Amino acid sequence: MFWNPARQQVTALDASQARRFSGSVSEGQGEITMRVRNGLILLCCTLLAGAACQAQTTLELKPVKVVKVPNLSSNSISLPIKCDSDNDIYAQIDEPGDENGRTPVRKLSPDGKVTTFALPAIDNKKGQILDFAPRGGGGLALLTVYGDQNGTRYYVEKYGKDGQFKSRFRLPNEFEPMRIALSPDRTALVSGMRLGAPTEGEEKAGPFLGLFDAAGELVRDVTFGGDTAPADGRPSTANVAPGGVEQGTREALELSSVQFSSDGSFVLARLQSLGPIYIISPDGFAMKTIHPSVPSGSHLSSVAVNGNTIAAEFVRMKLGNTQHAISDVFISLINSQTGEQQALYHHSSWKIGASLACYKNDTFWFLAGDENSQLQIVRAAAQ
Repeated sequence: MFWNPARQQVTALDASQARRFSGSVSEGQGEITMRVRNGLILLCCTLLAGAACQAQTTLELKPVKVVKVPNLSSNSISLPIKCDSDNDIYAQIDEPGDENGRTPVRKLSPDGKVTTFALPAIDNKKGQILDFAPRGGGGLALLTVYGDQNGTRYYVEKYGKDGQFKSRFRLPNEFEPMRIALSPDRTALVSGMRLGAPTEGEEKAGPFLGLFDAAGELVRDVTFGGDTAPADGRPSTANVAPGGVEQGTREALELSSVQFSSDGSFVLARLQSLGPIYIISPDGFAMKTIHPSVPSGSHLSSVAVNGNTIAAEFVRMKLGNTQHAISDVFISLINSQTGEQQALYHHSSWKIGASLACYKNDTFWFLAGDENSQLQIVRAAAQ
């Protein structure tokens, strides 16, 4: 995911080559097709009344400010990377002296100040971090797992802005959570697996997305089949496997991102593929499914959210012997209410990197490394 300038050379996009993008929104407004001609995107919407095309320029990103983060390396970051409303960046980043096999979440302020959150533990029993979510005011929620001879237990643990533990609640045994987002009213959207009976094995497990209250009680299953299942055990005929995720497919669930947006909605994205992206209301109702426009040869790598704008990052890999190197990064700004693309950005610079963290007011924050792999926060904008 990270570019090492000493080993990799990034080639620029030849904008004169025509490329085709395609995308759609689930509410039937028609197909959205995009083509690149001489550096311009032609956005063609096929509606009942016919087709209309509008030219849209691909905007090139350039670094506008670089802040070095002392004592941290760009080679020691684990995904995901998340951001809060103050543009503080959260990521699991190794530092010399950290406990082997347990990487804490560290918060990076825009000026490079580092706050380290305490590692999870209950009565001297060490927990592992599965995911994390900013919870407002500089605090953090951790999704954690503890295991011993008595079984496996999952928790949501809350930490203050100083990095110290505040409180926790345990999730029901029937779930294996993998991803989490937290709203200001302390409700949590959790993505993962609903487990079958122990004798049934994992093949009986299925994808799960649920809203939990501040006490850890399940409020409702979130479904994407035009219905929402209540939490009182009544059956539902709705599709509980969002986006056609195959039942029992762990990879699609693990390679997902769940975030809370400042407009009050949750955003769930299926990464390492073509999406889709789901918009979920604060009370746990599915509102929209967005199939983003995808540059040819690329995949959805990450998303950053701000208000009703989703910054969807796509990366294109080099071919041949350098197939693990990234050649191009595209960022599509999508309106979460309409599903329409508002702008498309591009860069092919290792100085910016491919680790998108924040988006706000046409400005993007990335985590990248310098020539010596020292971690730095790069703010980029179109120029």
